[in-house]
Amino acid sequence: MAVGKESDNKPTIMVCDDDAMQRLLIRQCLETENMSVIEAADGYEALEAFGSQRPDLIFMDVDMPGISGIEACRKLRARPHGIDVPILIVTANDDQETIDLGFEAGATQYTTKPLNWALVGRVVRYMLRSAEALQELRAKEDHLRYLAYFDHLTELPNRRSFTEQLKRNLKLMIDRGNDLGLIMIDIDHFKRINDSTGLPRIQSVGFEYRSDDHG
Repeated sequence: MAVGKESDNKPTIMVCDDDAMQRLLIRQCLETENMSVIEAADGYEALEAFGSQRPDLIFMDVDMPGISGIEACRKLRARPHGIDVPILIVTANDDQETIDLGFEAGATQYTTKPLNWALVGRVVRYMLRSAEALQELRAKEDHLRYLAYFDHLTELPNRRSFTEQLKRNLKLMIDRGNDLGLIMIDIDHFKRINDSTGLPRIQSVGFEYRSDDHG
């Protein structure tokens, strides 16, 4: 069975290896670096534990009974919450084919046995920082995309969003040989409405519209 402990705001690392002594040594290295460790004895346990534990990084041995680390990696990447988690595969085979198979399965990085115990914690810490930086970059990109396509006042799609969506729909209807209907509503003296009702009321109308539109 998978073994773990409470993280207490520490990064949580899943160590998946069928060698109990190897898991123990890796655990000691990572706990020295102030990380919390979950253990899994094979790929099946890793897949089961991942659903409930949601580790910040997975330390995955390649050669294990049952399903290999590469296959477990592939199955993890197929899960919604497993798309972005960093996966470090560990292999005793320092050949290009094994490494390529690992990366094709979705591994983030690889290392070979015997492990350099002095560097294990540092490698994991570097991968965690890289993953965090990538998440921050994506969040900024999402925010910039939102600013580009949504009105900051009503939080409704803006003119640019409308224009691009109209072009897509026009092309789709032309390709299908169908007609496209368009209704345009213009509100005169919108500033007066804003001054009299206030921003919260306008935003609430926008929220209701979006709720009805996607309900």
